[in-house]
Amino acid sequence: MNRDDAISALKIYKKSGSQAERLSEFFETCRGLDFGRGQKFINIKQPPASFITTMEEYIKDAPNTLMIEYNA
Repeated sequence: MNRDDAISALKIYKKSGSQAERLSEFFETCRGLDFGRGQKFINIKQPPASFITTMEEYIKDAPNTLMIEYNA
């Protein structure tokens, strides 16, 4: 994966983690207000934090462009 794609993927990953956290907080609020009695709210698990660290390390050494040899 080239550097630009890796940066985009990391941004998406961080945003999805933030959205998952906010959704979990919303579900907890709904449970606390006894809203949706009898409804099952799903448990949302956060992705492992080690992935963010790994992606940040990869980005440091990732190639800037993808080089492809062209033969006419």
